[in-house]
Amino acid sequence: MSQLNWYDPLWGAAERIFAITLHIALTLIVLQCFIQNNRIFLGVAIVLHSAIDFIVVAMVGLGLPIYSIEAVLFVVALLSLLVITRLSDKHKYQGG
Repeated sequence: MSQLNWYDPLWGAAERIFAITLHIALTLIVLQCFIQNNRIFLGVAIVLHSAIDFIVVAMVGLGLPIYSIEAVLFVVALLSLLVITRLSDKHKYQGG
């Protein structure tokens, strides 16, 4: 730990934020499986999760720097936010 730069733990914190965003989006995709009674959404969520895991592991295996891996995860998080806003707007509670 003493050999870490002061900012190195921030990479882990950023990764967790990106991962949480992705998992919320994937959860909403799985929810569509039940709302629309269509199992294809479950498959989509599994394939997306597997693909992202594979990409990250491949990037680590290639020895790419952490900032490039986090940049990819940042883009995934932005796309996840788009999915979250689209799916949550679609099913807003109307009250009553």
